[in-house]
Amino acid sequence: MVSQGGHILQGIIFLSLGVWHLFCFFATWVKSPLEYTARAWYPVGLLPARYKHLELHILLFLLPLAIFYDLGISAHFQPQSDGGMPTSSIMGFEHVTILFMFWLFALTVLVSDATSHLPFPSEGSFLFASLAFGLQWLSITHSASQRSDFERQCSTLLAYTALASAVCSGLLVIRPRAFLVNLVLCLSLILQGTWQFQMALSLYSDSYVPIGCRFSPVNYGPGDFTLLSTTQCEPSMNARAVALMNIAFNCHVVASVFFAVLTFAIMARFKGHRRSASLDQIAADFELESELVQLNQNKLSFERR
Repeated sequence: MVSQGGHILQGIIFLSLGVWHLFCFFATWVKSPLEYTARAWYPVGLLPARYKHLELHILLFLLPLAIFYDLGISAHFQPQSDGGMPTSSIMGFEHVTILFMFWLFALTVLVSDATSHLPFPSEGSFLFASLAFGLQWLSITHSASQRSDFERQCSTLLAYTALASAVCSGLLVIRPRAFLVNLVLCLSLILQGTWQFQMALSLYSDSYVPIGCRFSPVNYGPGDFTLLSTTQCEPSMNARAVALMNIAFNCHVVASVFFAVLTFAIMARFKGHRRSASLDQIAADFELESELVQLNQNKLSFERR
């Protein structure tokens, strides 16, 4: 399982990425609904051109930090008495492969856009992201099966957000103009970030662990290291703790949706966009196309005469 610091660092990454994509996504759609197309990353337009790929550079910097934290700070590589690798180390390597997959995604997209050495299609970026989120979902699901009921529920809820990101990224490969799909993708990124913070508090902080539960860190000393640090609940309090996490997750979903709706309303107001404006534009384009068709028909009829 990821340590408290690992959850916090990943929460910062996913929350920042989700909020950034939500703002850029809404700004692009409000500016021109008819020309809108989803992007796997967004250039920074307010800064000079050399900072265009700032989002990708930040990911390439933060993801190795998360990998270093998991491998160098929170991991314990003392071998077991039989010389085998501890279970905690194996699970740590499994999690590192996910972070490396996201780092490889950012590197591939950066090289593809900044150079001509890797002519990667734009749809391929979403396919790559879908594979990364799918791998994350599988890893979280597998690790959750080895935990207590309380921890399993926390990880299962996190796995739902990763699965939503994987499905939406895959759908954007074939439907890059789907507004609602991109919206759900942004919400899933935000939700994954906020839920990482929630897990860091509810699983590792004594002040936020539900009543009847306690965090039991493993003292890594000489000997066997098959046990993992865990948050255990009393049998009579386990159902209560799980219900509290379900309520907390619902609150995270409601807060994320409210934030998205409020953000869209504010941006639409400042951009001067109205829903009828796009419909009027569509109607005007349709009327213009009808007039062109009528003119062509009249021209053909005149030539036949």
